[in-house]
Amino acid sequence: MTSTQRSLASMREALSKSQQRALQSIKAQPKSKVSLAKAPWDKKKEEKMNESNWPVYTRIKENRAMHTKGATEPEAIDSKASGMEKDFVNKHGGLKGNDSGIDGAKAAADTAKNATAGVKAGGNVNRPADQKTGDKNIVKSTEAK
Repeated sequence: MTSTQRSLASMREALSKSQQRALQSIKAQPKSKVSLAKAPWDKKKEEKMNESNWPVYTRIKENRAMHTKGATEPEAIDSKASGMEKDFVNKHGGLKGNDSGIDGAKAAADTAKNATAGVKAGGNVNRPADQKTGDKNIVKSTEAK
């Protein structure tokens, strides 16, 4: 045996002895001391979030008026806006927005109608810039099968 093998063997022996001592020192405890009375996932929501679990939060909620008693009113969202910005917002329905008056279904129908009207019927329609010269006969090798 080499010195490395001897040191590894002695380390294994020391570990096994310490593990045996640890197992012997563990005493069996009754189930009531080891386990939870009820598994956390078995508790109902209202049991989990019972107000008694949050005493500080409950006290804050009770005295809410006292906490906000001397506070100033909240600042309006457009209080620091320039005159031009306020005009723009007012033209576009104010801070709450507005109905643009556009009927989406009618707009879609009009767009589809205009798109189909712009397309000419037939596949061989010549455009003004098309060349009129050239072979008009279809070559058999280029036909779709």
